[in-house]
Amino acid sequence: MKQSNNNANDYTLTKDLIKDETEPEHILRYGKRSACSQIMVAVIQNFLLVAVGMSFGMPTVILGALNHRVATNETKMDTPNLIMDDEESSWLGSILFLIHPLGAVISGYLVEAAGRKKVMILVCIPFFVGWMLLYYAESVLMILAGTTAMGIGIGFCEGPIISYLGEVCEPRMRGSLTLLTGISGTLGILVIFFINALVDWRTTTLLSSIIPLLAMVMLFILPESPTWLISKGRLTQAEKSLRWVRGWCTKDEVREEFEQLVRDLAKAANDVDSASNKASRIDKIKDELNYFLQPEIRRPFNMILIFSRRLLH
Repeated sequence: MKQSNNNANDYTLTKDLIKDETEPEHILRYGKRSACSQIMVAVIQNFLLVAVGMSFGMPTVILGALNHRVATNETKMDTPNLIMDDEESSWLGSILFLIHPLGAVISGYLVEAAGRKKVMILVCIPFFVGWMLLYYAESVLMILAGTTAMGIGIGFCEGPIISYLGEVCEPRMRGSLTLLTGISGTLGILVIFFINALVDWRTTTLLSSIIPLLAMVMLFILPESPTWLISKGRLTQAEKSLRWVRGWCTKDEVREEFEQLVRDLAKAANDVDSASNKASRIDKIKDELNYFLQPEIRRPFNMILIFSRRLLH
């Protein structure tokens, strides 16, 4: 019965806000509590990007120990099945960049269907599986399988992270907090090299597997994106989420921004519906074929290319 009342309230609120969609909008500013909340969101998210950076540094760690040109005699005797020739080494160094666009394509669909938070939590699984495959590897094939899992994880994570950060942050903080993504990736590379300087490569992979687990635990703290919740008609949850990211404030403090978000999304949905009704059957078929050109696909893919180019240089 309580759920029915909530749905009724949500419907009424949506209806009222659509009527008022012509009201002027202005930029809202919150206090220090809101800034602290958004910084907390960015730190937790970018902890996941540390895992991405560690994955990019992983081939250097593995090749530094198992490539046939640099492997010690002791390593060759202890793990002869893991010693890689030049061709296998080349595959190890390339497979991350070959596979992670596939993860980005899948992520673009899941981000809209399942939500930003769930995808960010889900992405921790391939990272953990990849590190475990490396730790227990008894053949070069297992090493390549672990690298493939990490490549999928890299493609999965960058899209939802950027989308979530853009949707929950105030415009005045969005740019500076987004810059942390590049720093976090570089920090991840530094971390794995530092660990490998202290312990052997297997122990390095074992310790690295802790990072995605910690990221998963911390991501459970975050609320779902209020923008995504509104787009799915879950207004009560969206309001609670917005209050969380604005410093755990009251309903009255976020009411104006919340109503503005609902108006914007309602107007966008109406524009899409209007355009869809006017489109011919051929246009609809073209739209379906052009799925991979949609923003939810291009955005994570472009961010991956930018991030990869930054790491390569």
